[in-house]
Amino acid sequence: MRNTLSSTIGGLESSIASLGEALRLLKRTTISKTYVESVIACMHDSLLVMRPNGAIVSVNQSGCTLLGYTESELQDKLYKFIFGENSIVQLLKECLVSGKVANTRATFVTKADERIPVLLTGSVLRDFDKKITGLVIVAKDLREHEELTKLSESPDG
Repeated sequence: MRNTLSSTIGGLESSIASLGEALRLLKRTTISKTYVESVIACMHDSLLVMRPNGAIVSVNQSGCTLLGYTESELQDKLYKFIFGENSIVQLLKECLVSGKVANTRATFVTKADERIPVLLTGSVLRDFDKKITGLVIVAKDLREHEELTKLSESPDG
């Protein structure tokens, strides 16, 4: 009985040691949810997460501010709600097929119906089985860039 108890305790000690090592490894390789949320919150560019069908899942604060909506007003709306042209359809299809798009011009339509030129970069989200679960799109506001371009091209600039 004593040998059985000793071997059981020895097995438990070994399992605990393995679990401790696994937890140390997990801490080194896992980023906390709070950290990720902090990074997203401080982004200057708009970040949109969409389902494969183009329904909006989430938008960071920069995107909400730029568009003039709260995140809850945008959730579950289709991409057409914030993009002003049909070319976005091709962009989404391209992203789903190739896995990414980069530096593609588009137009946001704000709550106040203002048209804002943006530069989009996107990538697909995949689960552990490599199945596409969504799209991540980063949109850079181009208004300042376009204004500076106009000024530099003007005869007075």
